[in-house]
Amino acid sequence: MAGMIALPPELGLRRTEDWLSTVSNGTVIMMHAANGRFVGLNETASRIWALLEQPATVKDIGTRLAAEYEISPEQAIADMTPLVALLIDNGAIAPVAA
Repeated sequence: MAGMIALPPELGLRRTEDWLSTVSNGTVIMMHAANGRFVGLNETASRIWALLEQPATVKDIGTRLAAEYEISPEQAIADMTPLVALLIDNGAIAPVAA
């Protein structure tokens, strides 16, 4: 994998309007509103998506995941960084303007 990106803990994130989502059998299924592309999220990714129902910081999400999965907040943030970067790259989530 190329160089790992870093997410500042205070970075705010929000869902965009470009992707629609629903839960089916405990899995989030997402569809891009414009191009019709579908994506299914695994359990952890689905949880991150749920936590972004309201805008939240990277630190807030990491803290919640750490408590739920019994890992350190630092590990939670490190583990979620590739997914968050992918969701940003695909326009599903976006940084919150400061």
